[in-house]
Amino acid sequence: MNRAQLEQYFSAERLAPYFNRYPGNDPKAQYLYEANILVSEALYTPLSILEVALRNKISNELTRKYNRPDWYAEWYKHPVMHHAWHDVNATINRLHKDKMPVVPERIVASLMFGFWTALFNDRYDRELWGNLRFVFSNMPKNIRQSRNISTPLNDIRRTLRNRVYHNEPIIFNTATVNNHYNNILNLLTWMGVDLRAYNDARDRFPAILIQVNNRLKQL
Repeated sequence: MNRAQLEQYFSAERLAPYFNRYPGNDPKAQYLYEANILVSEALYTPLSILEVALRNKISNELTRKYNRPDWYAEWYKHPVMHHAWHDVNATINRLHKDKMPVVPERIVASLMFGFWTALFNDRYDRELWGNLRFVFSNMPKNIRQSRNISTPLNDIRRTLRNRVYHNEPIIFNTATVNNHYNNILNLLTWMGVDLRAYNDARDRFPAILIQVNNRLKQL
């Protein structure tokens, strides 16, 4: 498709940053938009593995802590954890509205990524970190602190994961994207070397990034 056709389908506003990047070189600008899709697609694998494994490992640790699969029920009147309970309650109400089973497995799967990353914030440190540190059992002891989990997780969520899932540009700063990607790999390794190996066997991001950069040099 030419520029006019692309703008018809995707809007001139959305495409403007790409054409502004390479003024007078429409083929390169159009490929840059395509490259953003390709790189975002490639990142879906490590992001998905991180998100699903994280929530399940957290749930397993909290099940052990509170000795019940519906561990979140302990937070209803908890002086600190009631902040997190609001998200759980909203999820329960949404499941009721959608006529879905309101069971622990469904609630865990339905809670947003932001809920899980927030559990490593300072607010919950005293209540949760003693248990949640086992989610990252391979993390080196000299850096095993909640802020060293919270910071990369929240950065990944805000400036990579949300942008990828909402079809926003990430291609303009590949150094930042690479930094987030390396943080994902570190988190996966700290969660389990077998989990990291599972990701590495399926992860196409490094190859796709090389492919994209080579093509951009040729245009």
